[in-house]
Amino acid sequence: MAKTNDMNIKFITKETVTPSSPTPPHLRTFNLSLLDQLSPSYYINLLLFYATNPNTAGVGDSGEKSKKRTETSQRLKKSLSETLTRFYPLAGRMKTLASIVVDCNDEGVHYSVAEVINHSLTDLLQQPESEELAHSFQLLLMKLKRRNR
Repeated sequence: MAKTNDMNIKFITKETVTPSSPTPPHLRTFNLSLLDQLSPSYYINLLLFYATNPNTAGVGDSGEKSKKRTETSQRLKKSLSETLTRFYPLAGRMKTLASIVVDCNDEGVHYSVAEVINHSLTDLLQQPESEELAHSFQLLLMKLKRRNR
């Protein structure tokens, strides 16, 4: 079993994904419902893990791996961009911390691509140790937050 506390993470890209179409002027202000106002604020992180493409596993040509990773990333960004158009408040910002209004300004969301160098997804999933995985993912999220500031 590979130990996750010694994961070597290489950050590849960091960017902001914006909606594929601008928010119409009449939808630029989104008022939160009473339930939204009463619920605590959350910062939601989403990590997606992809195993190395079997067609490129063991291939010495890192250019081919990079090409496959770029293709996957482009598809994800395109899908995210189209989704942000439909759910336009997610691409906006709260006017203030205590605000009840979302400014649907199409600023977008942070998007990062990273690679775990010394472990495979299969190693981590074969014998997961929940406390160790939770700790490793928390460290990864902290690294992502620092990079996205």
